[in-house]
Amino acid sequence: MKRALLALFLLWATPAFAQDHTPAVTAVKAQLVTAGIDLLGPCGSFQITGRVAYALRTEGYGLIAKTPGQNGCDTAQGRFAVDALALPDGSAFDILINAETENIPSWQVTGATSPANWRAPFEMPIPGVELPPPSPPPSDEHDALLSLMGDIQSQVVDFRAWAEAEIAEVRAEHKAQNPEIEKGKTPLWQIIIGILGAITAGVGATK
Repeated sequence: MKRALLALFLLWATPAFAQDHTPAVTAVKAQLVTAGIDLLGPCGSFQITGRVAYALRTEGYGLIAKTPGQNGCDTAQGRFAVDALALPDGSAFDILINAETENIPSWQVTGATSPANWRAPFEMPIPGVELPPPSPPPSDEHDALLSLMGDIQSQVVDFRAWAEAEIAEVRAEHKAQNPEIEKGKTPLWQIIIGILGAITAGVGATK
């Protein structure tokens, strides 16, 4: 029971571990405004997005490739999303609200994209402005956290196996004592196993 509660707590608390890079978006936009760069339209927004991706490249953030039929900005390196970044696993993040007009800095998890759409960012110098240094690579503390989450996932899997065995035994005893179980209702043991399956899948998704 303690393991299951710990898994539920982890699912609830996981978003807190995700770093909010809104300050980086704000800083890049401020530099472009100071330099007098036009930020209107798709490629105006990409002036921000492309530079934020490059600033966060050591954390794995990259650009999202777009086809000619999709909204995007054409560059010498390809066509890319104007207001979103992605990680190599396909996790995607919106970084501008009302892109192409207001370009309000933000950092919001959005629907995943195909990992095949990830593209490495490229340097986009601002005339007369020095870009901020790239963010440092993940720390040992970050790696330790991922390892801990993996251990918790393993414990939840073990707990589920134990719970299924216990529930199966109880069900067998109950069926032996009550052979005429009313049909059409989902037995409690199936509901419990379903919940345990959701917990296991959820913890695996946080890794």
